[in-house]
Amino acid sequence: MSERRGEEYLNRSKGRNGTQPAYTQGPLDAVFGQHRAFPLDPNSQASDDLQVYEYLTGVRKEAENDQACHFVKRQEKREKKDFPKTLLGMSPLSLEYINSIMSRLIAEKEKEKSQIIPKEAFGETISVAQLDFTSAGDSEPDEGDVLVHAELMDAPMTEGDSKLPQKDDILAKTAANGKIETFSGGKHAYTVESDPWAPFRMYSIAPRSWLRKYRSSEKKHFLARPLPPCESPNLFNFRDFVPYQLSVDNLGLFPEFYLYFVASFSKLSDENRAYCLFKREKFELLFLGEEEDINRAVYSVERDFSEKFRSCLDPQVCDRFYAGTHSRPIVETKFKELIIPHIQPHTIAVRETKLASAALEGDLVPYVYFLMAYEHGHDYIWAMVAKRFARYATSHKQIDLFNEAVSRWSTEKNFNILDCIDKFVDELIDEGILSQELENMRKNSTRDIFFDLNLADESRSFSIGNDEFSDGHEHPEKRRKISNDHHNTEDESLCTNTPKEVKSSILEVHEKSKSMDMLESTTVQTLQIYTVPESAGKWRELVLNTPAPPQEYFQSTLEHPTVIKLVVYYTKWLLGSMPENLADWIFATFVRLDNGLDHQELAIVRALGIKAQKLREKLIEAATQGTEISHVALLCVDMVLAVVSHYYRQRDLVTVG
Repeated sequence: MSERRGEEYLNRSKGRNGTQPAYTQGPLDAVFGQHRAFPLDPNSQASDDLQVYEYLTGVRKEAENDQACHFVKRQEKREKKDFPKTLLGMSPLSLEYINSIMSRLIAEKEKEKSQIIPKEAFGETISVAQLDFTSAGDSEPDEGDVLVHAELMDAPMTEGDSKLPQKDDILAKTAANGKIETFSGGKHAYTVESDPWAPFRMYSIAPRSWLRKYRSSEKKHFLARPLPPCESPNLFNFRDFVPYQLSVDNLGLFPEFYLYFVASFSKLSDENRAYCLFKREKFELLFLGEEEDINRAVYSVERDFSEKFRSCLDPQVCDRFYAGTHSRPIVETKFKELIIPHIQPHTIAVRETKLASAALEGDLVPYVYFLMAYEHGHDYIWAMVAKRFARYATSHKQIDLFNEAVSRWSTEKNFNILDCIDKFVDELIDEGILSQELENMRKNSTRDIFFDLNLADESRSFSIGNDEFSDGHEHPEKRRKISNDHHNTEDESLCTNTPKEVKSSILEVHEKSKSMDMLESTTVQTLQIYTVPESAGKWRELVLNTPAPPQEYFQSTLEHPTVIKLVVYYTKWLLGSMPENLADWIFATFVRLDNGLDHQELAIVRALGIKAQKLREKLIEAATQGTEISHVALLCVDMVLAVVSHYYRQRDLVTVG
């Protein structure tokens, strides 16, 4: 009955203008609202309300299923069910929670920077080639897996996000569905937070710190005694420390200026060198004696550093960029931040051009030091050196010899980079590519300015007292024996000339030092338990079934591409039923991932955030429906979203409540 009348109504002739008649009022208006998509015949409204109601109800359900509603739907507001707070996470993410996660992340990153364990403690370092690029440990893709497309990467940026590495389209796919692409190296764009010298560098490349802060199992303790008085400012000559004074016109050269100053100051004494390498807290622990004497000795070194640094500054810089004092922590933070807005790129370019020209004439070392000061990487320094001398190889034979020499010496691990460059130039001279006159110029180069400072590759290092660092030239056992003899002699003279209470305090400190050494040894043995998986399946087994290792494992064992690959795996493994270990591994990986990311790597990190965002929506929806959810999973996705959105500037992924 209702279907026939519906057809008659639809097939009847329209009005003169071809429009439908005016809407009518009827009993069904109370059910569907006052606005219908088509009017009903008044007779039908009066006699067949029940049949029409059933008919329209069926049409309405079909329309809702097809997402093409035939009615102007009037919805009443539903009362939102409050989502119960978890241990840390809540809906939406609170600013307080995000701040707590960011504070913890930054604190762990600072702690990780100050603790480096030699790679030998972990065996071989894993490379990208050892990873399984065909799967992430699962044979079938999960329903919630995420693919990153270009349109997903066009996130709205706030004013504070302008320094985020961007491309017109960030074209990258993660391997969450099992299809994994290798990602090339390329240039990296760094933010100021992860790269302190970014404002000074003219190139967007991966930086490297050449003033490595190595640690040793043996610590030499200095006797807290009155140190020699500082030189009078009138007697101090800044040219003994730095090649030029830092003035208002050359503030952009601060990295080079500071590298020379630290090297020169460190050569004066073991205490000075320790002050330049360690934080103040650790530096204080190296002194033996009464607390008052220790404070006096530490202050003496710090004051000497401050006064000498101030003497190397132009008076206008001292007045204009006053930082209160010029101790090492202040110089590397507050003073540096004050001068950054006044950098002149022209000065940096002129200085580099001048040093590059001098390198062609034989004075190569200052140019290499300049590149080191701005923390250019090993490969970039070699590229610049090769660029300077490539023009002299003209014949095919010379070009072949040049290529072989670059390949051999740039990958040499038994010598530091300066020695390798010297041997590379020697070989070019011997083969007749460079003239013999260049050798005469090299003899006058400032070769030994950093001889006693740790300014080299991992294969070479130096000693602070009994802190031994192999340099590739002297046998480690021989050096250890000499250092221990010196240390024992000093201890004997110390015991014969000091009061009993001082002797007891020194012995107590020595006992504490031994216990700390035993603890460090135990830590290394513990880290050796964590082997490096060779496939994605073994990585999955390790991550999901083993607590996250100490941060030294990530720092000393895993290379940057491997860490990026782990982020790809995490995107695959992030599910509603996940073990607590996964959250610990992800956070430890975020701590390790303190390098600038190119657009492809940033897309991979963003994909993890997108996966966490979708999983979080599913968890909250299930919780509002009364389904029991995993609070471990909610904690993990909240942490991932907090880090990805605020540390990696993908803030469109979260709504902060």
